[in-house]
Formats: sequence, C-alpha cells, structure tokens
Amino acid sequence: MPTEKQAFGSIFVIQMLSNLLQSIYLFRYDSTTRQVYIIAGETEKIEVIIFEDGNWEFNDDET
Repeated sequence: MPTEKQAFGSIFVIQMLSNLLQSIYLFRYDSTTRQVYIIAGETEKIEVIIFEDGNWEFNDDET
C-alpha cells in the first residue's frame, strides 16, 4: 500500500501533468520496490518515480 506521502506526491505529479495537457498512460504501485510509477506524455516518454517519502524524480533511464 502506498504511503500517505506517496499519495500526496502522486496527486501533485498527476495534477502537474494534467495542467500541461499530458496524457497519463500508466499509474502503478509496485509493492516489491514500494514505489509509484507514472508514464505519461504524447509519446509515453515522461516517466516519474515517487518514493516512499513522497519525493519524486523523472526517470531518464534509456534502457
């Protein structure tokens, strides 16, 4: 289950993407890594990881 901080971080990121008119293709909580993953953008190239503490970062791993 996501933490409360992850929930608020997710809302923030999704609202930001929505304000930028970016489609959201994937929103998933991975119980193994305990992270939330979001894939968005016209070409699905925007990838965001939200950590347990609510901090988030863009995933720029090209592999």
